[in-house]
Parts: sequence; C-alpha cells; structure tokens
Amino acid sequence: MSINSVMISRILPQYTAEYIANVFWNQNIAQVSSITLLPYLQGATVYQTAYVSIAEWSDSEVAYNFIQRLKDDS
Repeated sequence: MSINSVMISRILPQYTAEYIANVFWNQNIAQVSSITLLPYLQGATVYQTAYVSIAEWSDSEVAYNFIQRLKDDS
C-alpha cells in the first residue's frame, strides 16, 4: 500500500501551502504535487486543514520514518 496523500489539521493561518511544500522538500521527506488549505473556526481561533498530495517520496531515512508513523494505528 502506497500513501499518496496526507491530511494535517490545526495549522495556523500564517503557514501557506508554499511553506508546507518547502518543509516537506527541505526535510527530505517528499516532493509535493499539490496542497489544498481549508480554513475553519475552533472557538475564536482560525485554523486550517491541509490536504497534501505527494508526487514522490524521498529515498531517505526521514521519509521512511515519516511513512512508518503514518502507517502506525496506535
């Protein structure tokens, strides 16, 4: 089973799609193909949920560990 998308919630509004894609790239995790940010209110605070589509995972230990944590059900 290959993971090709990731959902990240509770992102503060100052973090853009470009910033998130650069984090994946600079941390040698993955090359991102697209990111959709959806804002929502929780109490009086605005957050975003990011839907990240992965073009290609990096061949690195960091990427391997990231994927293993995504697969962990606990």
